Amino acid sequence: MKPSQFDAIGRNIFGRMPQWAEALGCALGVSGRTVQRWANGQNPIPDDVAARLLELERIGKAGRTEAERRRNETAAP
Repeated sequence: MKPSQFDAIGRNIFGRMPQWAEALGCALGVSGRTVQRWANGQNPIPDDVAARLLELERIGKAGRTEAERRRNETAAP
């Protein structure tokens, strides 16, 4: 995974939070500074971390899809 992709996915998941790197680090079990180093290309992103980030993205998308489906069900007459 390229740093730009890591950064984009991390911001997409946690971007509304002022400290998105800290939040992502908590989810990944590392420090926010480590996340920043991966995102800016200072350190290589381990394959297992990239896989976990993609899984978080997948879960987030699935949750948003389900929430939208439920909203549509309750809005229908």
